[in-house]
Amino acid sequence: LPGEIVSDNNKYFSDNSFKDWCDKLNITQRFASVKHSQFNGLVERANRSLEERIKARLGEGNKNWVEELPHVLWAHRTMIKSRHGDTPFSLTYGSEAVIPIEIGMPTYRTATVDVVSNDEELRLNIDLLEERRKRAAICEAKAKSKIMKYYNARVRDFTFKPCDFVYRSIDTSHAVVGGKLRPKWEGPYEVTEALGDGAYKLRSMDGTILPRTWNIANLKRCYL
Repeated sequence: LPGEIVSDNNKYFSDNSFKDWCDKLNITQRFASVKHSQFNGLVERANRSLEERIKARLGEGNKNWVEELPHVLWAHRTMIKSRHGDTPFSLTYGSEAVIPIEIGMPTYRTATVDVVSNDEELRLNIDLLEERRKRAAICEAKAKSKIMKYYNARVRDFTFKPCDFVYRSIDTSHAVVGGKLRPKWEGPYEVTEALGDGAYKLRSMDGTILPRTWNIANLKRCYL
């Protein structure tokens, strides 16, 4: 079981039943910043990749995506990832998957298998699995660090600190409806805590602490 679950702010993640389930299993529940799903970056990238592959299989019809999902997930789980050279399937089970076609049509891998030696190799793979997972995690961290350096070299550093005042985007709070002529910002709010990665806790002028965290992409400085 995971020690922590990071989700968006949808009500089925924040309602009592899901919260009770996490508490029962001693899982820490955390929420991404409102309207900033990039906070949960790895999951969002994986979801975007799956979405693109589903669209490619559907073509122009864009129907019956549920039927295509198992095929897309299979391809995703058995495809070697360039960041670490392993497949998600092998990092989960310790060995590569036998593809469906190999069951009906013998291949070199399935035709030459020796049951005794195969069982021994499978046990060895399980013994080495944790080491492979750690190596994959290190490779992931290196790739992430490289991307971050590239991004930071081209983006102007801009942060807030506690006691700064900011406006909050109305699009993220859904506080006002009024079409295109509505104001774009509301506030001001006081920054009470900087959590890192552009996430902040806010407090309204009457002292009320706002729930959840708010990303810097949806805030702008207020000069009082």
